[in-house]
Amino acid sequence: MEVRRRSDAPNCALLRARPCRRVAAAALPGVPLSRAKLEDTYDVIVIGSGIGGLAAAAALASAAGLRVCVLERQSTPGGYLQAFWRGPYAWETGVHAIGRMEEGSLDHSIMALLAGGDLKWARIPDPYDTVLLNGRSIELRTGLDAWRGAALAEFPGEAEGIDKWLALIRAWPLTLNLMVAGRLLAAALPAAAAGPAARLFGRRFMAWLAAQTGDHLMDSVTQARRSLLCFVDPELRALITAQWPYVGVPPGVGHGAAALGLSEYFQRGAFFPVGGGTRMVELMVARIEAAGGCLVREAEVEAILLDGPSGRAAGVAVRDSRPLSPGAAPAAAPATAPRRELRAARGVVSDAGAANTFRKLLPPGALAARPALARQAERVLSLPHTPPYLLVSLGIPGDLPPQLRARGSYLAFSEADSTAAMERQAAAEPGGAPFPWAFITSRSEHDPEWRRARPGRATLQVLAPVPWSWFEGWVGTSVHRRGKEYEAFKKGLADQLLAETLAKICPEVVGRADVVNIATPLTAQDYQDTFQGACYGLAHSLDAAAARHEGALGTRTALPGLYLTGQDVLGDGVILAAAAGLLAAAHIAPLRVLPALLGRLLASALRRGGGGAAAGGGGAEGAGAGGAGGGKGAPRGAPQPEPARAAPGIEN
Repeated sequence: MEVRRRSDAPNCALLRARPCRRVAAAALPGVPLSRAKLEDTYDVIVIGSGIGGLAAAAALASAAGLRVCVLERQSTPGGYLQAFWRGPYAWETGVHAIGRMEEGSLDHSIMALLAGGDLKWARIPDPYDTVLLNGRSIELRTGLDAWRGAALAEFPGEAEGIDKWLALIRAWPLTLNLMVAGRLLAAALPAAAAGPAARLFGRRFMAWLAAQTGDHLMDSVTQARRSLLCFVDPELRALITAQWPYVGVPPGVGHGAAALGLSEYFQRGAFFPVGGGTRMVELMVARIEAAGGCLVREAEVEAILLDGPSGRAAGVAVRDSRPLSPGAAPAAAPATAPRRELRAARGVVSDAGAANTFRKLLPPGALAARPALARQAERVLSLPHTPPYLLVSLGIPGDLPPQLRARGSYLAFSEADSTAAMERQAAAEPGGAPFPWAFITSRSEHDPEWRRARPGRATLQVLAPVPWSWFEGWVGTSVHRRGKEYEAFKKGLADQLLAETLAKICPEVVGRADVVNIATPLTAQDYQDTFQGACYGLAHSLDAAAARHEGALGTRTALPGLYLTGQDVLGDGVILAAAAGLLAAAHIAPLRVLPALLGRLLASALRRGGGGAAAGGGGAEGAGAGGAGGGKGAPRGAPQPEPARAAPGIEN
C-alpha cells in the first residue's frame, strides 16, 4: 500500500507506507473460523465467497431451504464484491457498471432472488462509456439508435457495416435467453443427456459466434453479404469492440460471442448497486444465514474430501488461514493451525477458480484413479488466462471536475489495433511502450449513497494491463515486505499510466489527489489466489469456448458431487459469475431451484415481449482488480463514524 499527499509535490510524490484503517472483525459478514461454532455436516459446502459462491449458496438457501456453509480464506468476504479503504476513501475492486438491471429484466429479478428486495440499483448517467482513440472522444449512450448515431457521426461512410452489426446485436438477446434455458434444462438431466440439452437451444448461432475471434466476426459480417465495404476504417472496428477491456481479452484473441455480447450489454442502461458490492454481500449472507447456513472467514480449504465407497465429493478439510493471509501479523495464528473436516450431504461447490480447483484442491491420487476427471483437469489447466493489471486508486478532496462528473467511465486506447498494442507491451521493457488501454471510473459518482454520506470527497480508479513478467522478480515476497525497489518500480508505472490517461482528460485532478493507492498483479495473486495475477481468470479465448462446448469447462465436473461456479464457468463479471452459481444450485436441487429460475425467465419474457432479458452477457461489469467474483462497497448512513461493515483495505 502507498499513500500520496498533494502537499508533497505537484505530481503527488509517494509517502512512506502506513497501515490502512482496520475494521473490527465483528462488523464484517460471517464469523472467523477461530470463533465459528460449526456443525459436522451441512447440506452443501461452498469454497469461496465471490459472487459465484454466494449466488450458489443464496439460491440453495432461498429457493431450496438448504443449509449451506460458505468458506472464505480471506478475512473479508466477497471476493471482488468487497471494498477497500484508505482513510476516508473507499474503492471497489470489481463492481463498476452492470448492464440489464432495469426494472422487470431477468437479471434484476435474479438478483432479487439472491439478495432480496432491499438491493437497489442506481442508473449511471449517459454517456455510460466514453471512448478515447487517436484524438477522438466518442460518447456511448443508451439505446441502439443513440449508438448508431454516435458511430455515424464519426464514420459517416460506414452506414452499411454499422447496420449489419446492429442486426447481430438485436439477435443476441434471444440467443442468450435460449442458451440459458438450455443450461437450466440440462441441470435437471443426467450427465449423459445434459450436454446435448445444453447445446440444443441457440446452438447454431452461439457456436458460430464462439468459433471465431471478434476481429474475424466483423470480417464475417462483411463476407456474409458479399460486401467489402463493411468496417473498412480500423478506428470503427476499434469502436465497435471498444468494451473488450471489460473481459480482458482483445478482439483479435477473444471469441465473437464476447465481442457481440459486450456491444449489447449496456443498451438498456448501466447500473451500480446502491451501497456498492459490499451491500450485495451483506444481503446474500443474510439469506444464507436465515436458512440455517453460515459464512466462515479465515478458513483455508486444504482439500476436497472423497467418500470411499462412492468416490463422491463428500466434504472438505479446512484450516485457519490467518498465517496465510496477506499482511497478517506473524503471531496472528499458530504456525500450524488444527485441521478440521466438514461433511457435505449433497455436494461441494468450488468458487476457487476452475484451475485452482483441479490444481490445488483435489486430494492426492484423485486424478490417477479417475481417468475422466484427469482428462477434464488436463483440458482446463491447458487454457490460457487473462493478463494481469495495474490499478491506481485516487482519493480526491472536493468534487470532481465536469469532465468526470455525472457520467460513466472512460476507455482510453493507445491505438486502434489493441491486439498488436498488447503484444508490443508484452515484448517491451517496463516503461518502453505505452499502456494499450486504460479504464477510468468513479465509484463516488455512481453510488448515490456515497454522495449522501461523504459529500466533498471523490474517488477515481485507473486500471490498465501490465505483463506478469515485469513482476516475476518479486514472486515469493510478502505484503509490505517487497522492498524499496518494488515501491519505486510500481510508482514509476503509476506515474506513466496517469500521464498517458487521466492527465490528458483533466490534469488538475492528479495534482489534487489526497490519497493514491497502487495495486499490482502481486496484489491480485496474494488476495485472490489468481494465477499470475490474472484477475479475470480464464481468458475468453476460442480454446475456452471450445472447452465449454465440449463440456470440459462447465458447472458439472467428472467427480460426482463437485460443481464449479464463478467467472470461469460462463464468463467474466458479476452477472455471469452469479449465473454460474445459479446453475450449480440447479444441479444440486433442481426440483426447487429450477421452478424459481424458470418462473422468472418466463415472467421477464412476457413483460418484455421476448426481448433481451438474458442472464449475463458477453462480458463483465467492470474492470476491477480481481478475480472470481467481486467488488466492494460504499458507506451507508452518516459520514461519521465510518460504517462498521466496511472492508479492511488491500495491502500491496
